Amino acid sequence: MTSSIPTYESIVAKYDLGAVLAGGDLQLTASGDIAVTPDGDLQFGDDQCNAMHRLVQRWCFNVRVLETLFALVMQESQRMQDADEERNNMFGIAFTSGQSAERFHKLADEIGAGEFGGAVCAGAIMVVLSNMLLRYKEDLKATNPKWERIGPQFHGYSFGEVVIAAANNFRHHDEWARSQTLNAQQRKSISVIEVALNYTLVSSALVVPWRRNACADLIKVIGGSDFATLERSFFEFAKAMCA
Repeated sequence: MTSSIPTYESIVAKYDLGAVLAGGDLQLTASGDIAVTPDGDLQFGDDQCNAMHRLVQRWCFNVRVLETLFALVMQESQRMQDADEERNNMFGIAFTSGQSAERFHKLADEIGAGEFGGAVCAGAIMVVLSNMLLRYKEDLKATNPKWERIGPQFHGYSFGEVVIAAANNFRHHDEWARSQTLNAQQRKSISVIEVALNYTLVSSALVVPWRRNACADLIKVIGGSDFATLERSFFEFAKAMCA
């Protein structure tokens, strides 16, 4: 886990953002007042510069918690895998004694706690990433930012598309699970999730992925098992949006 907040300058250098941020300075309105963004921040440079400037700031302020949550996702996933493996090895002897039966049930609880705990942490990551990218997109609105079919892609969907679908899944999976007929808005996110997780009607998965909180699985799609991969994909996507 990270123990310090990265500097603004270190993120700019690491992801080669200098060209986008070139010429950044406070702006004046036609009447000579200091320009501000619609949500009250000082306007820093042109629209692209201002958008990236605000995105880097937000990233620096959120990254310590995001990395901590990511580590918890991986930790809970490993605990769940270990418990599942031990439980599978006990099937033949699970109820031969009271002690083994108790252990068998405790392992089931451990699997459930790992699944739900990891998914909650991953869902929180997806909501934060979604909020940052949507504000960035709004800041770039006048420049007609890209969003779909740009890199990095995951099974044909962009980083941003997977993040938004995952955040919607986190917020609405219980609602989706109860829906008898999916509407167009629900189907838009669900389609991304199905493709990202390689789900089809003949998949071996017992539970349709979008009928549960699938964020722990989706975070591995866009970040693997390394937070640095997630961070790199985040900024590659951000740069591609305004390229």
